[in-house]
Amino acid sequence: SPSPPPPWPPPPPFPSPPPPSDQGSAGAAGAAIGVGAGVAAAAGTWGDGCYGRRQDPSSYRCPDTLPPAQTYWLYSRHGDTAVGMFDFAETGLVRQWLTPSPNVGSFVSAELGGAVVAVLRAGRSCNPLGERPASAFFNCAPLGSLPAGACGPGARCGPNDDAYYSLSGFDRGHMVASREAALWGAGEASSFSMCNLWPQGRTFNEIYWKHLEFTTSAYAIEHDEAIILTGPLFDGSNRCIAPGANDPDLPQDETPTTQPCGAGATSPFRIPSGFFKVLIDVAARKYWAFAATNDVVTTKQDVQSMFLPDGLASPALRGLPFGLRLPPSFKPGSCCGS
Repeated sequence: SPSPPPPWPPPPPFPSPPPPSDQGSAGAAGAAIGVGAGVAAAAGTWGDGCYGRRQDPSSYRCPDTLPPAQTYWLYSRHGDTAVGMFDFAETGLVRQWLTPSPNVGSFVSAELGGAVVAVLRAGRSCNPLGERPASAFFNCAPLGSLPAGACGPGARCGPNDDAYYSLSGFDRGHMVASREAALWGAGEASSFSMCNLWPQGRTFNEIYWKHLEFTTSAYAIEHDEAIILTGPLFDGSNRCIAPGANDPDLPQDETPTTQPCGAGATSPFRIPSGFFKVLIDVAARKYWAFAATNDVVTTKQDVQSMFLPDGLASPALRGLPFGLRLPPSFKPGSCCGS
């Protein structure tokens, strides 16, 4: 049998964060993510130009108020604890994408064509809100536009439009789930954006990944302050979704259609090989890391098999497209009866 991969080296030491007074600024060292945020937006930044005019696809552009940077800091809700550091040096400059809620947002790479990591601030208190978008997923300004005709003849296609997923066999996989945005965001609508999506196998998304989402959300509901980080893993396969080939009446486990990225009608939607999720308990200074394969068939994956006992040092996170560091005082927790 093949030998296991060598241990993944631990991340570099966690550096000294900028002082809280610098939160929200952006400069040579990157952007500091401010008090009560991690994804902070000024009141009123979302309006008609984002999803107020839902029947006008050209208006589905949402603001990103910080300039591109390679390093971002993540602070606790009260701004007194540096909870994490994102280093996007390997994926180029990344923009922070904002929502109406300071609890939901993501960091988007135009190079990869999606969110490198989505941030959800959760906790014991929640404010359940519903209301899904009436029509399309909201477009993602940091990703730019698709070339003319990329969505096929007659298809409604704006900047990175969800029409490209039509009949591809892939689900529009949320990084921050709609029910999480309903509990801690500004309602489900804030999760329905191309800044929050990656292609996911249908059975994987609708059964196994959903189970992990419920598990981490349930923990957050029972604790005062939790931060949940979610995003893609890549193995270098360079495959993108190909639209329009599948029959919508086929079973849910139909084989999705793919194409080399950049072939034919250019698809911006690269297919991740897997996904990661990191649940951070700020008060307890513990975290739990998970990784799952983006399975397009029906291979069972449960929470226990996704759990990474070695935390961020696990070889399963080698496909992480950015550097993630937590303070040394934050230790991996146990899981799943271990």
